[in-house]
Amino acid sequence: VALLYSMFALFFFVGMFTIPAIRNRTIGGGSTTLSDSGREAQFAMFWPKLFANPFGNGAGQSGVTLGWRSQGGLLSVDSYVITVGLDFGVLGLIAFFGAFLVVIWRCFYSALFGPERHSELVGAVGCSLLVITVIRYVLSQPDNLSIFYMLLGMGIAVLMHQRAQFFLDLLRVLAGSI
Repeated sequence: VALLYSMFALFFFVGMFTIPAIRNRTIGGGSTTLSDSGREAQFAMFWPKLFANPFGNGAGQSGVTLGWRSQGGLLSVDSYVITVGLDFGVLGLIAFFGAFLVVIWRCFYSALFGPERHSELVGAVGCSLLVITVIRYVLSQPDNLSIFYMLLGMGIAVLMHQRAQFFLDLLRVLAGSI
């Protein structure tokens, strides 16, 4: 069952970028043209500003640095990728999302090929982290980052428990053969 969830999540993630019907329902299509065009404009403004100051501008400065305003005149940043990149630079962007992507990869790998112990939990944590990471692409709200960090910690803890259990089982086998 955990394998089915993982495979569905992977199919859905790939489908978001390759299948128009899924992309329109998740990232947006004709009904969200204004939001999509705003996000595209922000990403077009983001890359030159990121490489102009690759070490970042400091926490909380992404809106001012980007300078994009909604039609109502409010400063807005619609993607946490832009927020992290402008606030903490290239290294911060790689470190922040890299940590999550490594844990997601390890969770999926462990759920598919690891020991049976906790494989359902590892798969569920991996799927949850994947969904929250995808949401970060289109949402720049720091209010729910605590859930992000709790899932990251849970994924690391379960993966470390699996690794420790593997070595304990190995020691038991080696001790029994002596």
